[in-house]
Amino acid sequence: MKILNFIFICFFSSMCGVVALQAAPLRAAAAARQTDEVNSLLVQVDKAISNKKQYDRKKDSTIEIQKQLLLDNSLSNAQRYNIQRKIVEMYRTYIIDSAILYTQRNIALTKTETTDAQTEATQATTKTETTDAQTESNLTLALLYSYKEMFIEAQQILSTVHKEKMSKHLLPLYYNVYRLFYGHYAVSTGNEIHFALNAMYRDSLQNILPQGSTLYNIIYAERLIFQKGLAAWAEQTAPYGIEEVEERLLETLKTVSPNNNEYAMVTFLLGTYYSITRQPNLQQKYLVLSALSDIRSSTKDNVSLQTLAMTLYETGDIDRAYRFMESAIDDMTFCNLRFKTSDLVTMAYAINLSYMNKELEQKRILNRNFWFIIALSFLLVVTTTIVSLQLYRLSRIRKKLSETNRTKEEYNQELQQLNTSLSEANRVREEYNQELQQLNASLSEANRVKEEYIAQFFHFCSSFIEKEDAYRKALLKKALANNHEEVLKTLKTSTIADAEWGKLYETFDNIFLDLYPNFVEQFNNLLIEDERIILKHDRALNTKLRVFALMRLGISDGAKIANFLRCSVSSVYNCRTSVRNAAISHDDFDDQVLKIGT
Repeated sequence: MKILNFIFICFFSSMCGVVALQAAPLRAAAAARQTDEVNSLLVQVDKAISNKKQYDRKKDSTIEIQKQLLLDNSLSNAQRYNIQRKIVEMYRTYIIDSAILYTQRNIALTKTETTDAQTEATQATTKTETTDAQTESNLTLALLYSYKEMFIEAQQILSTVHKEKMSKHLLPLYYNVYRLFYGHYAVSTGNEIHFALNAMYRDSLQNILPQGSTLYNIIYAERLIFQKGLAAWAEQTAPYGIEEVEERLLETLKTVSPNNNEYAMVTFLLGTYYSITRQPNLQQKYLVLSALSDIRSSTKDNVSLQTLAMTLYETGDIDRAYRFMESAIDDMTFCNLRFKTSDLVTMAYAINLSYMNKELEQKRILNRNFWFIIALSFLLVVTTTIVSLQLYRLSRIRKKLSETNRTKEEYNQELQQLNTSLSEANRVREEYNQELQQLNASLSEANRVKEEYIAQFFHFCSSFIEKEDAYRKALLKKALANNHEEVLKTLKTSTIADAEWGKLYETFDNIFLDLYPNFVEQFNNLLIEDERIILKHDRALNTKLRVFALMRLGISDGAKIANFLRCSVSSVYNCRTSVRNAAISHDDFDDQVLKIGT
């Protein structure tokens, strides 16, 4: 049943997205080399993302054909129901609100009574078909509501569905919807009971599916991955007991078409399996194949692309990870899918932060290279001018020799002077070459300093995360012990936050003063003598100096400075005004600050 397949694929994709975020290891210090095959596939993903609108237009065209069929007033309710069910299937991972709308229309159709002209036998058959259709539509609507995190509405619908009254062929859909509902609920609330119910309904579903079928193999692989593989991965142990996952999934992959949603699901599970068994090239290969299938079929719940983005982020391919995550966010917004949107935002924030840091560093390098090119151009102009002057002088000498018929001695004297000038030019060129070597040495030192500060930044971030996690565990322990007064007392205090801010300022001061060791001295030289700033400690800046230190780093927005220094925008403005009034030169004071250290 196609609706059953899409419900399973949507849920497992979201669940795996959560695991990918929670179980992801620390980012590697250097990017891992990828195989030619993976690189080629990644290029295909780039092209597919650029052609997304074309795939969407094709999807819209297919849906519009089905909608045109509904305009036929001669359609029976059963025919109209089947057409709308196809529309729901096409909208399910494309625009979830539209899928809900057409599911509600199908529910309205199932409530329509049979006409009086039908025989009793026909009425009985129609009633059974209508009941099955209504049950199927209610289960589908409940699941769609759970993707929108409308759990109360979904539970109200499920309470009206009774397993003992439905046809046998609807049991797989029944177990799957309950399984997915509790899975969504568990992920949103973290309730262990809901996780247990999710596993119970999953086992019930597996028991009634035909062994060897595509869906059976998918659920079988999912169960082993979640029960054994991810637990072993998190504990850094060998994932024994899931070896047959690879064989089952590879065999299943041969039976499904790349244009089928099941293909995207199987390749995603293979990528998850290779992640657990620590085979990064194969992991990326199958994640790329899954993402390509989703993009080309206009599947907007594209967890494969999200997971691939995080994998690339961890291996250091920040630019591509940023593009892939940006595409995934656009898809989630387009689909209006709320389930686990917060996790996607968290992943996107981490990637975006690294991308911005990389862009900032590239701008700094570009700025340094710009001035380096300016210096080289100046040297080239000087050298060209000297050579041109010498050539001009040589031309004049030759002209004089031809006009005045100078003697050989006079000509030799002029030639000797010319040689002397050329020697001087060569000497100047050698001096310039030495200066270029010094510039290269300075650039190498700057790169070393950059790497050192990047390492400090990562150490600071990892230390902060560990402290935050310890703080969270302490609160959790107190909360589990029903020590609510201690929890409230801890939450009300700002001592920890103040301490972390203090460490952040200390780190900022050290890094900034390493970059501009004479900043305080040169800054005081811009002020009148009575207003110069005297620090208690050489390596600790005060608030006024931090304001202008941030300005020296290119942050001129008062709101951003205030946010970093934990003060109001007006305080930042007053600080800048008071210091500017104490400057020797008021008009160009800000420009002089920006030139410190150059």
